[in-house]
Amino acid sequence: VTGRHALALAREDARVVKTLSQQFQVPDGEALVARLQLVLAEKKELEKKLGALESAGLKDHVDALPRKKIGGLELLYGEFKGVDGDALREQVDRVRSQNPDSVSFLVGESSDKLVFVCGVGKNALAKAKAGDLVKKAASLAGGGGGGRPDFAQAGGKDVSALPKIRPEIEKALGG
Repeated sequence: VTGRHALALAREDARVVKTLSQQFQVPDGEALVARLQLVLAEKKELEKKLGALESAGLKDHVDALPRKKIGGLELLYGEFKGVDGDALREQVDRVRSQNPDSVSFLVGESSDKLVFVCGVGKNALAKAKAGDLVKKAASLAGGGGGGRPDFAQAGGKDVSALPKIRPEIEKALGG
């Protein structure tokens, strides 16, 4: 870029830097860069703290879920809006390690998509496989996924299938 076009671009860049410098109350472009780096670091730290708070809140909700005995297994099933797979995975791992006879099946609904996370305790592996359970749920919701016998995750695109999921999981466990 040369000539008048280059000059126009340079003026536009200078205008943008000046406007942002005023908004961030800094004297120049270098200070603006430093301030933006600081803001981004603060944002990352706040997101981390928010994630920890959300995780603690989710733990309380998961702990309050009713358990249902099916075929000698303890099913913990829960559906959560606005919760991602990472948060659900953390809770499933926690429950699985605390109760070797459990099958944890958590569903997250976010952005018109579903995520299914399942954990099967070591004593329950003879009767249930996490991969089979999430594949079943995903097939009902127009998605896919899988994993190991003790832990699996899948997704689905059809949120309207949500009411069908729990009965199918219970049926697959012998309920």
